[in-house]
Amino acid sequence: MIQETDFNTVLHLVSKQLQMPVSGVNTEETKKLLTEAGVTEDEQTSLTFSESSAEISQETLLVLDVVIRVTNATWKASQIHRAQWEGTTDRIDSDKREAYDVFDTLKHVQFEKVRAEAQEKGLPNPEIVALYRVAFEVWKDIRELKEEVKGR
Repeated sequence: MIQETDFNTVLHLVSKQLQMPVSGVNTEETKKLLTEAGVTEDEQTSLTFSESSAEISQETLLVLDVVIRVTNATWKASQIHRAQWEGTTDRIDSDKREAYDVFDTLKHVQFEKVRAEAQEKGLPNPEIVALYRVAFEVWKDIRELKEEVKGR
């Protein structure tokens, strides 16, 4: 399932998690929104899109949600050991490193930060720009998982 996951699916998952409905995903519009959100063209090269208009099943979204949460929890747990090895708590202090926040809190913090930046820049639909940026951050986790399970 992970290998077949594309950005469309991740966007629908994040929109469900943030309780922001999203309609069909247009590849060119997605790239434009991500660029507005500060994602470079080089970073966007890893994105895959589905041309299918089939609705994504709730079961698929639920499984993907669990996979992402377990992956993030595992990474966060490893950071405790890394911090101990480094002899500092900076790595696990959410006041110093937003990535260590609880997964749902992290997404909301990222969303609000990008929304405020987009609003400050005068971009239309700052909420949509923020949604796509947060989805891209989750996509990076999926991309790592794809590499991990490739060839297994």
